[in-house]
Amino acid sequence: MIFVMKKQLLFVLLALGISAAFLAYDTGISAQTEKPAVAPQEIARDGVTAPARGAGRRTAAPAMAPALPMSPGETSAASTATPAPTATPTPAEMPQIVGYDAPSASTVTPPHVQHIVDFDGDGITDFSIIRDLSKGTDPNSQAQWWTLKSSDPTGLALVQNWGLVSDQFIAGDYDGDHKTDYAIWRGPQNGTHAAFWILNSKDGTVSIISFGVAGDSPFVVGDYDGDGKDDIAIYRATPVSDTGPAEFWFHPSTDLSNPPKEVRVQWGTPTTASTAGDFPIPGDYMGDSKTDFAVGHDNGDGTISMWIKQSDGTNNPATPQNVIRWGLTSDFYVPGDYDGDGKTDLAIVRSNGTNLEWWIEWSSDHSDHVTVWGLPSDLQNAVQGDYDGDGKTDIGIWRPSDGIFYIIGSQTGTPIYQKWGIAASNSDAPTANYNEH
Repeated sequence: MIFVMKKQLLFVLLALGISAAFLAYDTGISAQTEKPAVAPQEIARDGVTAPARGAGRRTAAPAMAPALPMSPGETSAASTATPAPTATPTPAEMPQIVGYDAPSASTVTPPHVQHIVDFDGDGITDFSIIRDLSKGTDPNSQAQWWTLKSSDPTGLALVQNWGLVSDQFIAGDYDGDHKTDYAIWRGPQNGTHAAFWILNSKDGTVSIISFGVAGDSPFVVGDYDGDGKDDIAIYRATPVSDTGPAEFWFHPSTDLSNPPKEVRVQWGTPTTASTAGDFPIPGDYMGDSKTDFAVGHDNGDGTISMWIKQSDGTNNPATPQNVIRWGLTSDFYVPGDYDGDGKTDLAIVRSNGTNLEWWIEWSSDHSDHVTVWGLPSDLQNAVQGDYDGDGKTDIGIWRPSDGIFYIIGSQTGTPIYQKWGIAASNSDAPTANYNEH
């Protein structure tokens, strides 16, 4: 797949004294080694200090930055061309449901209705892909977003040109209108700064915000100050000093000062020239409508511990902290609110060599649930989201070989299949995959 997605640790070139208006591009995906199927474990939840330096799990060389500082094109169109709106999956390749646990009706109203890849603002995740018009031959090719609106699934597609295929795609609700905005993060080119480019759905304006340095990861965008808007953010695996902890940087959307305030929170084991450090797993684990600072830490024995620091919109060192052993070094993390209680649940997807296993601990009662859904080839194409509109995250994958979304609706456990994308084309990637780590 030609898109440089998230699964990486980053080697950073930093300039001393620069905070968050800086240079950047992201890195590639490292190979994963399969481990035996072992149940994730849970340990102490009380207050802890930041993880000590230890063995990491991922390394990667920097990806090539775009050669041209080309602005994202802004167009809108309606089309009935591919992706096709319907299709019948091949039975032999359908995911299988094994041991599905349907969440009971939630008695807790989530602080925010889920708007994960929700371009029409109806609270339901839309089927959406991003297309490389060059089919992997040109990193400076136009990126084209194709979306099937859940509010009008038989209508025309939303088609939007936004960004280059070498950009990082960070869809989110940056203007607070409960609709997903088209957004990319672009690394430095010809001396320019790295920047977020956001097409605001509220009024059609474009926001260009310099933020990040070479090697940062923008896949930690979230609502750190709890105002209902996504804040631009990056995770810096290697600090300026190369000796301190890794860093989260974010710009609170509630801050209207000029220049805007930039908040740095040190959290996690850093990446060095010889050691891979921690990797970010963002989510609202405390249930206070704020994205928390969370990293996965390699314990050195094939397992991962999640280190979570509560966010209060500042760099307050006294906020509560948790450590939970959850997952293996070969797992991928798929955060979401699977039980609908307003908190991000611990969740991983794992290949057992035959199928994918989704291990989820509901935050409402700390019970563990395992669902088999997907093939090993689907491991890096998780698309969890709320596809049935019940306020709970649904398990889902998008399969490149047939261009079909395979979803388990959380209300009843009924499979949902939707053809959306060109099969085996090396041109399409699912928009929702930004939230797999």
